[in-house]
Order: sequence, then C-alpha cells, then structure tokens
Amino acid sequence: MTIYNSDIQSVITRYYLNTPNIWQHIFTIVFSVSALFTLHGGIAAFIVIVNAMKVSITFLFRKPYGVRYGRCIEAGRTLTATLSDFLNGIHVIRTNRFGSTFLKEIREKSDSSNAADLRYEKLDILSGFLGLFLTHGVK
Repeated sequence: MTIYNSDIQSVITRYYLNTPNIWQHIFTIVFSVSALFTLHGGIAAFIVIVNAMKVSITFLFRKPYGVRYGRCIEAGRTLTATLSDFLNGIHVIRTNRFGSTFLKEIREKSDSSNAADLRYEKLDILSGFLGLFLTHGVK
C-alpha cells in the first residue's frame, strides 16, 4: 500500500520529472559560459570556478542525502504499515481493549517518521546555505 501511495510518486517526482529540467539547465550553462568567454575571459573563468565549487557541494552531500532520504522512506513505510494494521484490526483491538497500546505504537512510529523528515530537511537547508554562501559570499 505504501509503495503505491508514496514511493512511486516520489520516484516519479525526483527522477523522471527532473530529467527534462536537467537537460534544459545543461544547455543553458553551455550557452551562457560560451557567451561569457566571448565577452571577457577573466570574469568568465572566475564565475566558472565559483560555480564549480557550488556544484562540488552537491557531490559532498550526495551520500548523506541518499541515506537520510532512504530513512524517510522507510519510516513512512513503517508508519503506513502500522496504520493499516491498526485499521484492519480495529474490531479485535476494541474487543480486547488494546486501543491505548496501539495508539502509543502509532505515536512512536509517527514521531520516528517526523524525526527522519526533520533530519533530511536540516541537511537540505545546510547544503542550500552552503551553496548560497558560495554563490553570493564569494562574489
């Protein structure tokens, strides 16, 4: 159930929908750099070096991004599976009066999922800040 709800949509958004944008940006970079070198070689070299440093940050954060994103997906799967089990067995839970136990478990899974999302977002903010610093701080 979780695969169809979130994982497939996440893969489509992150990979397939971004591919045309990547090619558009590559062509824009190539044409912009060639125009810059035509106008002034020194300024163009400086801009290329600063932007290369900015791109290198992406490679530095690639592995932590992958790890934290995987943890977010796994925490979401666990939460969805727990909720599904809870909803499928609601009559048994009510009959045996285990409601508070299952609510506590769902809260723990929800907190775990939220914590994984927060760690991912903090890493995203940090990499964005470093990229912004290199873009505007160096110039």
